[in-house]
Amino acid sequence: MQTQSSQALGPEYMRKPGSRLFFVDLFRLFAIFLMVQGHVFRALANDAIQKGLFWRIHETVHGLTAPLFLFGSGMIFMVVTRGRWDEYRKFGAKTWQRLRRYIYFLVIGYWLHLPSLSLSKTIRMMNPELLARMTAVDVLHIISIGLILLHLICMLLGRPRRAMWVLLPLGVACLALAPLVRPLNLPGPSPLVSWLTTQYGSNFTILPWWGYILFGACFGILFPESGKLKDERRYIIIAIISGVACFIIGFVVSLMIGRPFGIGSPNKPEQVLANIGGVLLVISIAWLLERVGFAKKIRKAFFLSEETLIVYVIHLMLLYGSVLSPGIATFIGPTLGMPMLLLVFTLISALTVAFTWGWHWVKKENLKVLRIIQLAMTALFIITYLVSPV
Repeated sequence: MQTQSSQALGPEYMRKPGSRLFFVDLFRLFAIFLMVQGHVFRALANDAIQKGLFWRIHETVHGLTAPLFLFGSGMIFMVVTRGRWDEYRKFGAKTWQRLRRYIYFLVIGYWLHLPSLSLSKTIRMMNPELLARMTAVDVLHIISIGLILLHLICMLLGRPRRAMWVLLPLGVACLALAPLVRPLNLPGPSPLVSWLTTQYGSNFTILPWWGYILFGACFGILFPESGKLKDERRYIIIAIISGVACFIIGFVVSLMIGRPFGIGSPNKPEQVLANIGGVLLVISIAWLLERVGFAKKIRKAFFLSEETLIVYVIHLMLLYGSVLSPGIATFIGPTLGMPMLLLVFTLISALTVAFTWGWHWVKKENLKVLRIIQLAMTALFIITYLVSPV
């Protein structure tokens, strides 16, 4: 949807109400950069780099990557939903299309954890440790089920502002209870327990990660729909003040209790609070950059923001590999110094961008062709997985 000029709308307007929020694309683009760069460095950086001050700063910054993605997912979901609230509250075509997409995320998440391109081999290899690795919860799992839950909550409630009074307490609970729940050793099968605790190696759990999705949804509900510059500016000023306050409180608390800041896990309440502050500041900076025209200058790169799933899957396959082929990290390992790290990062980024652009172009030009390609790839994989003996 194209944004009308400020002159056409009047001087008090920034955008046509309901038009695309380009600062959100910029926000997601920054998160994509952090994701790819962080994964490359974490997989390939040598010990000398990982023991220095640079690494501490690196990990502090990259602790924001997952919160940015999850917050952005919740915000985009709600911005889209509130414009078609009555339509999405029904089990119609739009709702089923959305739910199918979220289930697709879940399937891809588990596919990335497959240990072999053969069902028979997987069965022969199966043991409790392998089952735990295959069913470990990752960010795609959290986004998939989190957005399905968010959609169901919206279907049960009458209006977006009413939904906020449910989502906000749930978000606070997710963040507040994480330090208590995540370290537990719970009875039960690993595929279920992995959603709640880290005992089977899950990188992500419902608590606190759903909290970021829910906070993003609240941000999307409250973001002004008027399109007026003064309304958006007032909202962003509040976001900046809140972000600075959360970040400073988290930092001060870490100093008071003597814990290193920025190296932590989601179990640390002060780090969770600082993450919320960091996310609010990043989204606010993206809005300010849109205001000065930066977003408009790089609009051609926003196809990456629209195809975040493709970027995620392709760069992981190139770096870590999959059942289809090993990745670069398999051959290199954590051995590279800074010059080679930057070179590999550039190479993986270029390949990922090229594939994503091709995927996006086919989708825009001929969606039916893309669907045929997807079905053919899926059918070929399923047949190979079922019949391959090794």
